[in-house]
Amino acid sequence: MIRLVVLFLSLTISLYCFSANKTDSLILELNNTIDKRDDYVKEKLDNIKKLTSQLYGHRNTDEKAFTLSNEIYNQYKSFVYDSAFSYAIRLQKIAARINDPVKISRAKLNIGFVLFSSGMFKEAIDTFKSLNVQHLTDTMKIEYYGNFARLYYDIASYDLDKLYSPKYDVIGNKYIDSALNICQPTSFAFLTLSGLKMMKGQDFNSALPYFEHLLKNYKLNYSQYAIATSSLAYIYLRKQNMDKAMQLLVNAAIADIKSSTKETVAIRNLAEILYKQGKVKEALHYIKIAMDEANFYNARHRKNQIASILPMIEEHELTTVENQKRQIFNYAKSVSVLSILVVFSLILIIIQLKKIGKAKMEISKTNAILEQTNVKLLEANKIKEEYIGYYFNITSENITRLENSKKALSRLVNLRRFDDVEALVNNINPKKEREELYGSFDKIFLKLFPGFIETFNSYFKDEDKIETNEKQLLPNEVRIFALMRLGINDNEKIARILNYSVHTVYAYKTKIKTKSILPNEQFEEKIMEIKSVEVNNR
Repeated sequence: MIRLVVLFLSLTISLYCFSANKTDSLILELNNTIDKRDDYVKEKLDNIKKLTSQLYGHRNTDEKAFTLSNEIYNQYKSFVYDSAFSYAIRLQKIAARINDPVKISRAKLNIGFVLFSSGMFKEAIDTFKSLNVQHLTDTMKIEYYGNFARLYYDIASYDLDKLYSPKYDVIGNKYIDSALNICQPTSFAFLTLSGLKMMKGQDFNSALPYFEHLLKNYKLNYSQYAIATSSLAYIYLRKQNMDKAMQLLVNAAIADIKSSTKETVAIRNLAEILYKQGKVKEALHYIKIAMDEANFYNARHRKNQIASILPMIEEHELTTVENQKRQIFNYAKSVSVLSILVVFSLILIIIQLKKIGKAKMEISKTNAILEQTNVKLLEANKIKEEYIGYYFNITSENITRLENSKKALSRLVNLRRFDDVEALVNNINPKKEREELYGSFDKIFLKLFPGFIETFNSYFKDEDKIETNEKQLLPNEVRIFALMRLGINDNEKIARILNYSVHTVYAYKTKIKTKSILPNEQFEEKIMEIKSVEVNNR
């Protein structure tokens, strides 16, 4: 009996370790894939460039132009909303010239898809309802009913209202039933829609086999694979199997990145699970990527959904930073006490061994080291104090703006004034926000390092010295070295903070160093030697 218990415990522990190792391995693969995001986007853009070259570089018939435009639309439809919508409208115009009911319907289907993918639900409903179903092929009917179902499911998920959401789910189910009546029982559409309907009905045990069958027995492209794994992840999440859900979400996120699918929820859901598990740093990293993807595609409802959890994760991260600051402060106090004890001990040694010159030299060296350490601690504490206060202020303002925007959006949505919603969103000016952020950074930096510009200019000839003004306290290339003086030396981090490419950061640094009268290898060392206001006051 004891042997059986030991064997059972050993198997349980082994399975747990295997699952944890598998999840960690997948997370590592996801991070590597994220690092290559630009490569996958470039590949997508290269494909689009080839197609557009065929479309605009030749004299094509309307039939050929329609085919090429539709292929370009398919490349853009989950990649960039504006471009996808533009080509869907182009398809509508070509179809009207040809006067082909099937092609006209194809164009409207495309328009409806990108509208609801970007969160423009009312416009998508109006577009779908304008279609004449009799002009659709069976394949297009399946797409029509399936998209209509997903549209109402998305509205229900977005509203999260106890009264209205169930009604929208019921409408979605009716459209899925219409699609299933046409589907072949072995088709990807049949299995996906059947599983989706079971999920919406909370019948997870019945939904599970449909998606598992797809993964085991069908050769899926990245997009189909992401749909199947995301759906399975949701099922396992509801069944409280967090490890399996996380592994599936990571696989879905990897597939989305490799296919350059920007209209996605996998990485957002992954961030939410990590946050609930207390892995705040990882959650913040992924939720910001999710927001980048939503902004890239311009999916309005996705951005709102992400915005609802992003502040919570950031607040938790800020609390963690504050705790770390408190620990550092306590450590600094301990170091100070220890330093006092060391000095006291040294004084006793000097009194007793005053005839030993070597001891005096050692004590002098120790005092010099302690002085340097104290100066660095004072400077570090001053920088942390100023920038934490600055960070709290900026975060507080952003939260206030988010709350005001949320209230305004909720009111407009409840009133179904969707045009006003779009106008409200369009009033948001990221460029202005970023300029204000840079301006605030410049002011707080020059407050800490009032002699930075003067010292910086001393490294150049008169004709190469920088000039500042009230609108731009620090020029772009100088702001890079300001960040380095604060201890941010990673070029990728600097590029993300300043919204540059890494190549631009390298270019600015090289340009500045080339003009300097200092040797290139000494320039950055000299930057780090520029004193702060705390040091100067000493």
